[in-house]
Amino acid sequence: MEPITVIIGGAVLLVSAVTAAAMKCYAAVKDKNKQISSLQTALASYTQTYQFEEVDNQLISNCKDYLQKNLGDDIVGRYAQLSTVDEKEQFTKVVVNGLAKEMGVDVKEIKFEDLSPCMRGYAQPRQDSIGIVINRAVLLSDPEQTVKTICHELRHCLQFCSLVDNKHGYSDARLAQWLYSWEHYQSCETEADYSGYVAQVIELDANLFANSVFNALNS
Repeated sequence: MEPITVIIGGAVLLVSAVTAAAMKCYAAVKDKNKQISSLQTALASYTQTYQFEEVDNQLISNCKDYLQKNLGDDIVGRYAQLSTVDEKEQFTKVVVNGLAKEMGVDVKEIKFEDLSPCMRGYAQPRQDSIGIVINRAVLLSDPEQTVKTICHELRHCLQFCSLVDNKHGYSDARLAQWLYSWEHYQSCETEADYSGYVAQVIELDANLFANSVFNALNS
């Protein structure tokens, strides 16, 4: 199948038809996500009651320092310097490994796939191997969201690893919250699933962590 030419930020990229279609769908989903502010407002009181533990503040600072040192103040501009899909993927693998090291997570596998436009990525936390998958359409369309997704998915990996080996020293109460949420996980396969999905403790925690890294980065 012949590759399709797309233009991102003035750069010309050759991608597969599947990836091109996924990028178009992602743009539509991104616009739709802007319309859910009422749900975010409803969840605000819940979000405000969730507090990070002491170790989290150091992890957020570590991730912020890594991004400042390696991507600078302009993530979009840094990715725009990469001219091919392969270069963007290889650079992103470096970012994943760098952030994982700062968080104390040993990532064994990093993959890029043409996922549903509703899915930016997902973690693959297993006792024998930790991995994450990034939506290729998000990577090519939205570098800032890609980096935020990396922080989010690595936080899921940290949650899982802490249940196996609590080397960061999280409280029993926090581990119990995470364990219950993992065991009763609500996936998000349709728009109707979104409210239940985003309100789960491990999703709330991962979203807050990624947002906190970016808030620190932009402060």
